[in-house]
Amino acid sequence: MATDTLTIARPYAEALIRIARDGKSYDAWEKMLSFATSIVEDPQMSRLLGNPDLSDKQKNQILLSVMGQDISPEGKNLIQLLLDNGRLQFLPEIYRMYEILKDDEQGVLEADIYTAFPLTKKQCEVLTKHLENRYSRHVNVSVHEDVELIGGVKIVIGDNVIDATVKGQLQKMAFTLQR
Repeated sequence: MATDTLTIARPYAEALIRIARDGKSYDAWEKMLSFATSIVEDPQMSRLLGNPDLSDKQKNQILLSVMGQDISPEGKNLIQLLLDNGRLQFLPEIYRMYEILKDDEQGVLEADIYTAFPLTKKQCEVLTKHLENRYSRHVNVSVHEDVELIGGVKIVIGDNVIDATVKGQLQKMAFTLQR
């Protein structure tokens, strides 16, 4: 993610979090932003919205007609504001930043767990419980298989990486031996 993109997306996402907090509408905003992002990222819609022959008003009408009843008046204002400022292309990043801020505000961590072999439901539950105890927060876990890890698990939570994989241990050993 480019710094410029983050610099532009963050203020919008922070404003949306404040609006969602005041209206106790976190989930409604998340659903609306997810839907609007899927529309903007659609290849055909992206080409249409990028057409320089269409005015911002026409693009706004197209977007709002596609979204139909799935957008609130505040959501319509957001779309109009992004179009007016030439920043509609930042909507996907605004949505991603909104999710991060929402999870942080609600005390939720997102964890990506990489394993060489599938985890059983019980193993996943035990690992999730361990992470929740360690971080004192609710943890949403996404499990990914990566056969190159050979064995063990690698857990990524934000900037924190816990690497207990065979591949990671071999790399650490190789680095130590080279020194």
